[in-house]
Parts: sequence; structure tokens; C-alpha cells
Amino acid sequence: MWVMTMFDLPVETALQRKRYAKFRSTLIKWGYDTLQKSIYVKYCQSDDYCRTIRKMVVQIAPAEGIVNSFSFTDLEFARQDFLRNGERALPPSKPTQMEFF
Repeated sequence: MWVMTMFDLPVETALQRKRYAKFRSTLIKWGYDTLQKSIYVKYCQSDDYCRTIRKMVVQIAPAEGIVNSFSFTDLEFARQDFLRNGERALPPSKPTQMEFF
């Protein structure tokens, strides 16, 4: 499962820019990868974890602007057409599972 979070947040004032930066840095801290400037994607090992992440996104979303977060399966993610500089490219891959000894 994957979670994609897209946002369009105002950055006209210093406070709005601060809220934008905090929201974006939190997504990165949670393990999101950047697909585009305001489109982030994160792999989740289960549907329950995807729902938890989406609830967390709702909790940290700034009051101003638009935030859209949704989940989809590995197969749906693999079916996307991913282009970089006009050439087909590989989308982000599932992270390898961490091993603890």
C-alpha cells in the first residue's frame, strides 16, 4: 500500500511559509519521498498503517490551503506512467525491509 499526499498551501506571509515548511519537513521525517514540489508518497506495509498515516496528516495539516491524502495498492502504483525530463523513468520503489539482529 502507498499513501500519496498532495498540498497547495499559501506562502505569502512569513507565518504561512513557516507552516508550509513545517508541514513539508514533517512528511519527510515520516519517510515520505518527493514526487513533485508538493506531491509526496510513502510506502506502508499495511492498510491499517496507511489509515494511521492519513489520520496523522489530517492532524498536522495547516488550516489554510488544500491538503489531499489518499492510499492505493502496489499494483495501482506500478501502473502509473512516470516520466522524468520527458523520458520514462522508474517511480520510487518499495523500501527494503529493515532487519534487526
